[in-house]
Amino acid sequence: MIISPRIATATDQAAPSPARCGGNVLFIILIAVALFGALSAAVTRSTGTVSPETLTQGQAQIYASEIIQYGIDLEQAVNRLLTLKGCEETQISFDYDIPNVTGYENANAPSDYHCHVFHVNGGGVAYKPMNPEWLDGKTTHTLYGNIHFLTTCVEAAGPPYVGNCNTGAPTVSQQYADLIVIVPFIKEEICLAIAEKIMGSSTIPVDSYNGFHNVKFVGNFGAATAHIDFNAPHEHLNQGTTAGCFTGDGGGGADMMAPGRYTFYNTLLAR
Repeated sequence: MIISPRIATATDQAAPSPARCGGNVLFIILIAVALFGALSAAVTRSTGTVSPETLTQGQAQIYASEIIQYGIDLEQAVNRLLTLKGCEETQISFDYDIPNVTGYENANAPSDYHCHVFHVNGGGVAYKPMNPEWLDGKTTHTLYGNIHFLTTCVEAAGPPYVGNCNTGAPTVSQQYADLIVIVPFIKEEICLAIAEKIMGSSTIPVDSYNGFHNVKFVGNFGAATAHIDFNAPHEHLNQGTTAGCFTGDGGGGADMMAPGRYTFYNTLLAR
């Protein structure tokens, strides 16, 4: 008797075991969790949330180089305005039409923008917003979160004196007030990398009497401010200029840099 081979049908297939089904579901859930985490990280970066983690030495070096280079770019732009564009010191403008950056409208600046730092007719520098990764996350100051263009007296940029920019000048009020850019409240690791790069210091300098009033530069050197009173000469251009990063010692008033808060500065115009 010949027995015909039986052809297997779909109903004859072995049903998947409950364990296998559970494993597949768990795998899908893990993939979903991973995708959600990646999406959350992307949203966090896009909304400018400050990264609180400690930076590696390599990251700190990269961010320090970015900040230093931006300071140099700005200094060169101001120099071009004065030497090539024929601008007066009081005509320099940092006005730039973007959200959250206001108050730099300089009425003295020519209407053709040739004395504007951030304009193709003027300094030709691209405006660079504050990188959230630079910030220390301690949002307790009016200057927090933005790069600022202010006036203060940088002791190493000119003759020594006692007092602030208002009272220390010998004959004319604000004679020694300098134009500076500050990147305030950056992470300690970045500040230390800056100090090492351009100040040759393995420690962050302490400044006892800096003054950063929230008075944006609009052509007026007469705003009463204190001064950066430690010597930090750095000649990265043809003229002697100063730049560096420091912390405060707790002295002075609310506008002084507090201990444990760190600020980069670069002198754009020494007077």
